Amino acid sequence: MRRLTDSGIPGLDGLLGGGFVKPSITFVCGPPGSGKTIFAFQALFHGANRMGENGMYLSIDDLDDSELDLMSSYGFYSHELITSGAVRYESLAEVCYGKSDILSDIFKRIDATGSDRVVLDPIEIINASYEQSAIWRVLMEVRRGMRERECLAFLCGSAENMRKMSYFCDCLIWLDKDEDDGERTITIEKMRGTGHSMGPKKMEISEQGIMVWPD
Repeated sequence: MRRLTDSGIPGLDGLLGGGFVKPSITFVCGPPGSGKTIFAFQALFHGANRMGENGMYLSIDDLDDSELDLMSSYGFYSHELITSGAVRYESLAEVCYGKSDILSDIFKRIDATGSDRVVLDPIEIINASYEQSAIWRVLMEVRRGMRERECLAFLCGSAENMRKMSYFCDCLIWLDKDEDDGERTITIEKMRGTGHSMGPKKMEISEQGIMVWPD
């Protein structure tokens, strides 16, 4: 059953028409330093802390403490949720570079942990693991698998994947940062099933995390 669920990003739910639709696939894209990773972690911690959901962040990088150390500087972070396993941070590097069935591995991890919110960062994980001729089929399998498990999934990536992902995802969010004045903006480019806001909105990253200013 499709339902609306809180994003965990102050100011964003109103722009989305009430929140993210669950289950669904959201593609979060933007240039380096635009806030994609912060956005994804903030949504995971919100689901675990406020809604009793399990969250999983899957990265292509080898695991170390640097990413979590960075996230721990924000108000949404909870070490207790990490140690309890409510929010999991796992690496797909060995699977990806080994060229094994990464899609099967992802779904096994979700099934084993009962994850409700899942992040794949970056989406180039998929591009690096399959022949280009198979990418569209694989993306459709990702969408089908996430929907069957009723997941709220966030895929993070660069602008070069924006057009391809726009056909595949349910929601597409563009994060940007002006190189001259440093102003950050968020734009909901697509949102199936709700009457969402159009056009860029001001966004800030503070010690509490991301906040969106609707007007």
